[in-house]
Amino acid sequence: MTARRPRRAVPAACSILLLLTACATSGPQPSAPATPPETPSSSASPPPTPAAPLPAPVLRSAPGPLAPPAPARPVAQKPDYDNNVYFASASAQIDARGRATLQALAARLKSDRESRVSLIGHTDHLGSSEYNVALGQKRVEAVYRELLSLGVSSRQFITRSSYGSELVADDCRDETCRTLARRVELQIQESERRP
Repeated sequence: MTARRPRRAVPAACSILLLLTACATSGPQPSAPATPPETPSSSASPPPTPAAPLPAPVLRSAPGPLAPPAPARPVAQKPDYDNNVYFASASAQIDARGRATLQALAARLKSDRESRVSLIGHTDHLGSSEYNVALGQKRVEAVYRELLSLGVSSRQFITRSSYGSELVADDCRDETCRTLARRVELQIQESERRP
């Protein structure tokens, strides 16, 4: 009986060893992503679509569903003081001309409390992308605080965001172009009741 016992143990041990060896050498194999089995339901939902990456973080300050802001405009050829507040290089300080622009905008927004505004920060291409987005956001927040101090309601802001230097043309290398790129764009959405 002792002679038979080792013979049974050897094939069993070999089977276990082969099984372990096969598992160890197979390793992870590239395969299609696992999808959950479809379950029939009365309401079929469309398959999810991949989300498009956003150019920059968007901070919403007004409650409820809001339309996204209009696309930012490229750098202009000359200053547009009605729709932009311009800044010195590497600065988030609002100058006298910017303050005048914001005073006029505040009066306009206070006269029509249904109007809305988006603040979009831009910078020149000098500095890293991260630095430029942060600087653009500091500029946006400076404009936001100034408008609040002038009596504009916080619910009138649609978005406050920064694109940094993402929308500046690659050929924007001279000082005039860089000066026009350093701005907070004021995108105004008038109410329908306004004539």
